[in-house]
Amino acid sequence: MLDFDYFDLQRFSDGEVEGDAGQTGEAAAEPAGEPTAQTVPDLDAEFDELVKGKYKDAYKSRAEAFVGKRLRKANAELEQLRTETAQYKKYAQLVRERYPDAADDAAAFEAFDNDARLLADEADRNGYPVDLWKEKRSIEREKREIAEEKRAKSDADARSRKMDDWIEQSERLKQKYPGFDLRAELSDPETQADFFDLIEKKGLTIEQAYRQVRFDKLIEDARINAALESEKQTVERIKSGTERPRENGSAATPAGKAIVDVTHADKETLAKIDRALRRHGRFDPMNPPADFDY
Repeated sequence: MLDFDYFDLQRFSDGEVEGDAGQTGEAAAEPAGEPTAQTVPDLDAEFDELVKGKYKDAYKSRAEAFVGKRLRKANAELEQLRTETAQYKKYAQLVRERYPDAADDAAAFEAFDNDARLLADEADRNGYPVDLWKEKRSIEREKREIAEEKRAKSDADARSRKMDDWIEQSERLKQKYPGFDLRAELSDPETQADFFDLIEKKGLTIEQAYRQVRFDKLIEDARINAALESEKQTVERIKSGTERPRENGSAATPAGKAIVDVTHADKETLAKIDRALRRHGRFDPMNPPADFDY
């Protein structure tokens, strides 16, 4: 998955535009009457039509791959739990056999812990009297418990600080991508595993992870925004009289000046746009910089 670190997708709508982003070398035709508002598409209906029609097989393949990945992970965790449970049962059975009078596993383990013969052997191996060894062992266990509590608290504090940092990053990212929702990213069954792995295990920022996981969506949004902004500015210019519509097939752009078709740009063109963004800080598809590599 490509990741354009400097690819500020919102910059497509920053510059002055002098024609439709979806055309090459021609200005928009004069609208009949007053311009109408952009119709809001029914994205849910369009999505259903695609996944049940043209992209049915591709969607099914992706869904099966995702479900398979989740099942493999769940099966691995279940197998580990089964192994640990089997080991516990084995140890418990051995202890119960040694102390047959114990009422249950807890009583059997307590009898094992306080077995006088075993205590005497341990004390002798470590060079302590039995009573002193019991006291020392008790102190060591208490120290381990305190250390575990401190470690657990430290881990909890670290997780809390990390979550606070994620929330702070998310609030900043919303200013750039209003549609971003951290809770949604962490609960989306299709992307949550990848998103969490990127920010937790690989240490990426929220924005870096979001760009990687949602790259295709962001590119499509940028194309739509560029096209809508181009159309809006063209209509506004026509209304204000600062731009004349096309006449006799003439173009509104300067002669010989090519327009970059962002709406249908391929990956190579997007990479070129990214380089232009790095050099100039903005990119106008209707008036690309002189050094743009067509």
